[in-house]
Amino acid sequence: MNPELLAEIGALLYGPQWQRPLGVALRVSFRTIQRWAAGADMPDVRAELAELCRRRATRLLEAASILTPAKETTR
Repeated sequence: MNPELLAEIGALLYGPQWQRPLGVALRVSFRTIQRWAAGADMPDVRAELAELCRRRATRLLEAASILTPAKETTR
């Protein structure tokens, strides 16, 4: 995984200040995330990132369904 993809996923998950919350989610230090974002070698965290994305997507879809008015049935 390259730093650009890490930054994109981090920002999608946590917004512009993504590094600290991503570190918490991955159970690594903020400094470790900073090093990875700067291009340092990182372990393969694709599975963990994919799971974080799936969880966020599920929560967003649930929120969307709450916000979407139910269609009225016509008889």
